[in-house]
Amino acid sequence: MAMQTEKQKENALLIRELEAFCHLHSPSDQDLRFRAAIEKTLYLNLADLERGQLVRVVEATCSIDFPHSIDRNFHDAVMDRLGRSHNFKAMREIQIPGKWGPQPRAKANEPADQKRK
Repeated sequence: MAMQTEKQKENALLIRELEAFCHLHSPSDQDLRFRAAIEKTLYLNLADLERGQLVRVVEATCSIDFPHSIDRNFHDAVMDRLGRSHNFKAMREIQIPGKWGPQPRAKANEPADQKRK
């Protein structure tokens, strides 16, 4: 097992703290400021986070009952980073067959009754 660097240990601790602050049901203003500070610090360290840590961050931010804009922006940034690590951009054109496929979009100039077909 490889030894963790100080940076990795610090990131792991920040993620644990973020998880705790995301599960608060009625956070105070101080709690929200602290959570925002954790998110900003982790945002600056996104390149250093391992895939498993990114997943833990996404799970934590998904559990926020009423996310503020900083929470949403941070969540989006982590999702982008996670998607890049999986090369999801290459998967956009792949279709999975089945009856629940995407519905074709109606053109803007079609009459409303034709759009529903």
